[in-house]
Amino acid sequence: MGPLESEAHLKINSEVKLYDTLLKSHSITTPELNKNKVRHLYVFDEIATIQDEQYIEKGTTIYFKQSLNIHTDTEAALVYFELDTEAQFSRNGMSTQ
Repeated sequence: MGPLESEAHLKINSEVKLYDTLLKSHSITTPELNKNKVRHLYVFDEIATIQDEQYIEKGTTIYFKQSLNIHTDTEAALVYFELDTEAQFSRNGMSTQ
């Protein structure tokens, strides 16, 4: 949990893995997911290509359940979340217990 006295404190009530990368003229492939997981990819800055066909740009968010190849010819700042849909608090924010 972030500082409660701040205006932007953060509390995560789910099982979440968080990764970020600055991809520079390179490609990466997201790992295969286990059952009951969903991914969320956010483009923090610049532009990238998914599966060699779909462009995603700054501010774009995508949700997906399969492995993706992500490529950029310049650079892109990406933030990747992996969420457990069967954790006590699921992706929809509802408690499962």
